Amino acid sequence: MSTALQIPYAFAKRNGLVLMDANAAGGSPRLCHRADTPLRALLEARRVVGVPLEMEVVSADALDALLARRYQQSGDATRAAMEDLHDIDLAEIAQQIGEPQ
Repeated sequence: MSTALQIPYAFAKRNGLVLMDANAAGGSPRLCHRADTPLRALLEARRVVGVPLEMEVVSADALDALLARRYQQSGDATRAAMEDLHDIDLAEIAQQIGEPQ
């Protein structure tokens, strides 16, 4: 996802919304949500993202699929970053930093 900010999974799942990429034409990010998503959750998502959002009402099943796809992608990135950290020796880094003065 190219959107710099991501809505936390717990908030997205609890409130029935998910932030998706902007369309290929460079429009606003899309906020997909269920018809029963609370207005306060939509407003909070808009506040956190800080840019205008295209709103799209989707079914509960479609939202579940979007949530799974969206947060699976970020999970893949997290796993890749953790694999990169596997080769780092934290004890060596701590020695290089030294004691505080």
